[in-house]
Amino acid sequence: MDAMTQREQVTDAAPEAAWRGFVARFVAIFVGALALALALIVLIDPYDSGRFPSLGLAGIADDTQRTANVSLGRSGKFDAAIFGNSHGQLLDPERLSQATGLSFVQLAIPGANAPEQMAMIHWFVRHHARIGAIVLAADDRWCSADPQPWKWFPFWLYGDSDIQYLRTAFSARTLEAAARRIKHVFGLVHPSDPRGYDDYERGLPPNYRFVPPPVAERQDALAFPVLLDGRSFPAIDRLAEQLADLPARVPVAILFPPRYVSDLPVDPDVQAVLAECKSRLARLTVQSPRGGFLDYLVASPMTRDPGNFEDAEHYRAPVARTLERAIAEVLRGQGAESRVR
Repeated sequence: MDAMTQREQVTDAAPEAAWRGFVARFVAIFVGALALALALIVLIDPYDSGRFPSLGLAGIADDTQRTANVSLGRSGKFDAAIFGNSHGQLLDPERLSQATGLSFVQLAIPGANAPEQMAMIHWFVRHHARIGAIVLAADDRWCSADPQPWKWFPFWLYGDSDIQYLRTAFSARTLEAAARRIKHVFGLVHPSDPRGYDDYERGLPPNYRFVPPPVAERQDALAFPVLLDGRSFPAIDRLAEQLADLPARVPVAILFPPRYVSDLPVDPDVQAVLAECKSRLARLTVQSPRGGFLDYLVASPMTRDPGNFEDAEHYRAPVARTLERAIAEVLRGQGAESRVR
């Protein structure tokens, strides 16, 4: 091989070696960046999940209940919790704490269906050896024959798998949460409410008044009414399994909050399904000490008064105070007559 050929081979190999070196450096930097980001996620613990040893930062600043409840739901400051969606959001955990002697946290999530509410119950129970009470503000979503999860809910945050948590947490959203938590440590953002309470009436004008839609006429019963003996309520069955796993003698209160009367079903078959759904939820509280079922989703003076509502689905503060008193009475065991309204 002559000198010219050797020089050509060296010349051809140089770019290839440079490219391999570039790729190796790029991969090393990329892997290093991933490892650093993962280490930051573990050490900062953006959602205060407590899954791994961390820097021990205190508190969170999160205005989204879907993620804020990770920290609130595992906190040892509380021994009782309110679950549900926006239909239970206005129940004040501080007032319930004062009325019962328990320490309540508000874990309702606006928009949540039954699967998300059960995920929250599981998370709370998993992190509390002693539970003073469970309060569930239910609605007709629990009556579905095929309850579907809400696609926007981060089930991975509330699951039992740390591997799934790490795999899914590696995202820009989690890094933003980590940055927000660091800002919280330095007092640059407002902390979350210490009991998770979010008053949806804030911001309403002083002269606000709900203008109700017309109330539909009741329909006649169909010739072939819906058969309920074999009716499946999968969410209620799953809830029954969850409650059966609770520590002994945990009080459970389930209520159907009110809606304006125009929002109540008028179809007889729908009414029958709703009544059976309520009955099955009520049975879950029978064996609970100082537990009970409260039904306000009925036509009544409360639900006929538009002044009690922000809109057809959401009640206002005076109604919330009435519900809180009724829940406290049930949890204090003040007679069966207070358990069904």
